[in-house]
Amino acid sequence: MAVAPLELRWLRLLLAWRAVEAVVFSPQVDAEIAELHASIEELWQRLGSLAEEMHEAGKLSSGEESQLLEQFRKLQEDFIQLQQQAYQIGEDSADNAALARHPLVDAYVEYLRAFQP
Repeated sequence: MAVAPLELRWLRLLLAWRAVEAVVFSPQVDAEIAELHASIEELWQRLGSLAEEMHEAGKLSSGEESQLLEQFRKLQEDFIQLQQQAYQIGEDSADNAALARHPLVDAYVEYLRAFQP
């Protein structure tokens, strides 16, 4: 079975997401970030499966499907922005100590906490 372009993009984003998990802030923050990453990954998978099942079952009208795809596109844009912020923080930091002190880390963690696909 071929992977649809949108699903392939999600897979690539999830793989990139895993690269961020090697950071060490504190045991509590690391555990929270790991849990948030896992939760987001699980929710993306559920959304993709649900949308595919509804499409295959013919449960969505053309308008509903278009609306759903637009909502997915917006979520994907938000997710990409979150990924880019994490990447930038990593690029700006020479080591884990510098990473933990990066001025955007707090905003990143707050955005991560608020992001729910």
